[in-house]
Amino acid sequence: MMVELVPDDVVTPLEPAPKLADAVGFPVFLKREDLYTGFGGGSKGRKTAALAASLRIPPEVVISVGSMHSNHLRSCSTWAHEAGAHLDVVVHPTAGSVPDARHLRDALGAREVLVREPAKIREGLNSLVTQALARGERPLVVQGGGHHLPGTAAYREVALRLERQCADQGVRAGVVVAPSGTGGTQAGLLVGVSQWTSPASVVGVSVGRRRENALPPIIEAASWLGHIPDQRSLHFVDDYLGPGYGFIERTLAAACRWAGDLTGLRIDPVYTGRVFEALYRAHPLLTPHPGQACIVVVTG
Repeated sequence: MMVELVPDDVVTPLEPAPKLADAVGFPVFLKREDLYTGFGGGSKGRKTAALAASLRIPPEVVISVGSMHSNHLRSCSTWAHEAGAHLDVVVHPTAGSVPDARHLRDALGAREVLVREPAKIREGLNSLVTQALARGERPLVVQGGGHHLPGTAAYREVALRLERQCADQGVRAGVVVAPSGTGGTQAGLLVGVSQWTSPASVVGVSVGRRRENALPPIIEAASWLGHIPDQRSLHFVDDYLGPGYGFIERTLAAACRWAGDLTGLRIDPVYTGRVFEALYRAHPLLTPHPGQACIVVVTG
């Protein structure tokens, strides 16, 4: 399908987190993407909104993939129902849990839910596409996590507006950190921040992938926007994955409680919780130079 990049004019707040700053020893501000309300909300909602706006012809079937914890699938569900389209999905198991297809079908309002191991995801997606075409429907396959050009471009725009927000509030940003899954959000932020007048580092904190598997999709997504990242600009934290995506180990749970007490936020442990764990454990990549601030992108 043909796409046209359409800027999103929704600007979410940039808020100081003084108690958190006192705890970590440097200024911290929260970029409240969790307050984005379209298409189920949060960063996945923004990326889905960007994709929907870019399509000249809407799909009759939205087909995608994710885990049972997937905010992306919830966002696709909202889009499909608002657009009057069907939703067909492939769901993969996560650490310690196997999805229940019937429950997910009800929760997402999906027509079809296939449960597949990661190695069989492509096969499952192809099966759903074949079935849709056999019905005479117009399907659209949306990559897991919202890993597509419009979503990446949306986060380039978020980064460019973030520079203006920092200037308006007198904030000298040294680090911009976000949870990093399939890589599109980190790539968009990286491209946008690379255009800032004053340099800052963009750090992704992994929600499920090791560095060697995470960097190629980030580089790919940045290249969609005509940007080839220097290896020195690819900052990625994968130190705290534990058993893997979706597994809430003891230290992560403690970090979420700690951050929640200091910010008043309800912390999603699967995504933004990983960033707060990196702060809790004082990871050096999140520490800005003296006089600069760390901007935490709260993805929702």
